Amino acid sequence: MCPSGCNGHGVCNTANNCACFDGYTGFDCYKRQCPFGAPWVGFARADDDIRTTPTECSGRGKCNRDSGRCECDPGFMGHACNRLRVGCSANNNCSGHGRCLSMSQVATMRNDYNLFYSTTYTTPWDAERIFGCVCDYGYNGVDCAQPSCPHGDDPITTGQLDEVQALSCRCASCSGTFTLGFRGETTRALDVQAETAATLKTALEDLATIRFVTVSFDGGTALCDSDGVSTLITFTHEHGDVPALVITSTVAGFSDADRLTLQTDGAAAQFGAATPTVKGTKEWLPCSRRGVCQFGVCLCDSGFEASDGRGGQGTINDCGYYSGGGLTACAAGARCNNRGTCSGAPGFICQCDDGFSGPNCLTRECPKGRAWFEEPQANNVAHLTPVPCSNAGTCSGVGLCICVEGFEGVACDRSNGVCDNRGRCKTARELAALTPTASFGAAGFVYGSEPNAAATWDADMTQGCYCDKVHSHTSTSVRYSGHNCAKIPCPSGDDPWTANQEDEVQTVSCTADSGSFALSFRGETTRRLPTSSSAAQVEAALESLRTITSVSVTFSVGSSTACTAAGTTITITFHSPSGDLPLLIMDAASLLSSGTVATSVMQTRAGSKEDSECNNRGRCDEDSGSCICSLHHASSDALGGYGVLDDCGAVDAFMTHGEL
Repeated sequence: MCPSGCNGHGVCNTANNCACFDGYTGFDCYKRQCPFGAPWVGFARADDDIRTTPTECSGRGKCNRDSGRCECDPGFMGHACNRLRVGCSANNNCSGHGRCLSMSQVATMRNDYNLFYSTTYTTPWDAERIFGCVCDYGYNGVDCAQPSCPHGDDPITTGQLDEVQALSCRCASCSGTFTLGFRGETTRALDVQAETAATLKTALEDLATIRFVTVSFDGGTALCDSDGVSTLITFTHEHGDVPALVITSTVAGFSDADRLTLQTDGAAAQFGAATPTVKGTKEWLPCSRRGVCQFGVCLCDSGFEASDGRGGQGTINDCGYYSGGGLTACAAGARCNNRGTCSGAPGFICQCDDGFSGPNCLTRECPKGRAWFEEPQANNVAHLTPVPCSNAGTCSGVGLCICVEGFEGVACDRSNGVCDNRGRCKTARELAALTPTASFGAAGFVYGSEPNAAATWDADMTQGCYCDKVHSHTSTSVRYSGHNCAKIPCPSGDDPWTANQEDEVQTVSCTADSGSFALSFRGETTRRLPTSSSAAQVEAALESLRTITSVSVTFSVGSSTACTAAGTTITITFHSPSGDLPLLIMDAASLLSSGTVATSVMQTRAGSKEDSECNNRGRCDEDSGSCICSLHHASSDALGGYGVLDDCGAVDAFMTHGEL
């Protein structure tokens, strides 16, 4: 009979074990199972392979066994804690001024003000796992909390040009509408036959990303006619080499010779006088390079004030108007606050020393690291160029990164983790090297074997817990467990209800006259044993290891000592731990012989018994590392009788033991 009738969440099999329904787990199916996802970090299966085996809550959250929901660590989200949020709040909000998007989403979303490429990012492991904020126009920062300062043209520089673009249209009998996009904003639908220069100007200036333009027709009186018209659009208040307008057309009726096209960057307009377009050469800088930006407000240098956007006095707080009688020095002096050099006449611009920036060189630059979240610049390529605070923090202006939730390090270049004071944070590279072997050595796998490989860019950034060892009250040695080392593993052993299973048997051969040897198992090593040791002494030495609870040791017929000149075969039967075990390791360096020293270790019989938590007959109290046994079961001696192993391996025929 299965414990608790499998709590209605499973089927009892012939071995009195519960086969749980999907979504439930535990020896009696009492626990809800949480969603699984590819682990963020952990031990490796091979070089550069740490994410193949799905893990509950992706190894970055605690499973609520009552609800079956993952309770994610700070900075992680998703049903399986399978998403890392960089700057996004827990409800995917970017301070109300942006959108929380995945790497794959931003790859395709060019807007020409903070996303400048249109590519794909679908095959890397983080494509749909790392999310960050894409800020609305006018806001910036990792969480979009910081208003952007007004940009403008430096009023001291001269001889520069406004951007001019040409919209050329020839159409004999077409009809329909099109839109123009600029820096993420899109105009209303524009009628290809009905728009005037005035209505097109209004439509463009209605965009939040355009302040003022001038619009004129060249070659006709309408936007489009049968012999062609070029509409010249001059950006009078959006300076610099501005992005091209984006045409999205649903116009019908174009013949092969008809078209609606855009010319930029010096190309000639196609109709009218074929006027050359102009690539803008004016500056487009925060506070027009003549002030310091603080919290979205320009603090202008002496003599500089709000402008009209074209160098005159006005109401745009961009420091773009100079009211002085003639600039004769940099505002920060000849040494630019002792952090740079003033260029002198005519511009008087500070050229900052390495590590400093800003118009007056007052800003100390922050440490850089690979970006956690950024716009991919080529198909399936990202995380290559170091950026301030690794795009996971805010630069304080005095050279210190203030990291957002979930990140740490001088450049916010490491994910943080809480190991509950029971372990140490290790990078993905370090954990791969520490992957335990069957004999509890370190496998030495490499994660990040190629420095710029797309699949392992996070080798020195993503961190996880390497749990400390804990010595349980049964004197066995295990490591704390769980993604944050909060759990104490319970004793494990053979299920007493399964039959026709056998203990592991290993044989050690020793040919030597004198000296000593030692035996190691799962990282623990016995004291050195003299060749004259008895079977009882070898047995006691093995059972003194915290990785072995119970063994039986016998010698070959005729041998009373562990090693002889003729050779002794030591037979070791493992009662606990159970299962198919790793081989003992023999240190024979101190053995001596008048002939030849010879030793060997081999598996005589593979163990076939289970090594299951609480012997499949109890629940594990992970706070104490103690088993709570089901009715009819009790703590065993590893041989089926009552004992002190704190497991559930003994069957109580009188049903006086057990709670569940």
